[in-house]
Amino acid sequence: MGLLGVIGALLMMGGELVGIVFILVGLFALTNTELAVRNRLKGYAECVTAIIIGGGLLVSDSKQLSEVISETHWIITLSGPIILGLLIVALIDYTRLKRFEQEKAIKKLGESIANGLKES
Repeated sequence: MGLLGVIGALLMMGGELVGIVFILVGLFALTNTELAVRNRLKGYAECVTAIIIGGGLLVSDSKQLSEVISETHWIITLSGPIILGLLIVALIDYTRLKRFEQEKAIKKLGESIANGLKES
């Protein structure tokens, strides 16, 4: 049993478990401030990166890969749906982030129109 394979399996499993939590938080977000949305987007990227790097390390150790497939195949089975779920909630939060930017732009436009009306 190689050390890289164990690290890869643990990294993949950790990324998946944290990814499930992030999916639930992203779907049922109670705080939708701009900072919270940006932090969630960073978390999504970290989870996907952990799953991909963990999978790469796991594949590099064939003995550990065969053990994971025979004993805990859910680690490999869940990686695809979790990455898909993370991408979906990332798209939802990206649209939320764009909405915040649009609200700022509309507020600036309203202020500039109000200033223009005051001057004339």
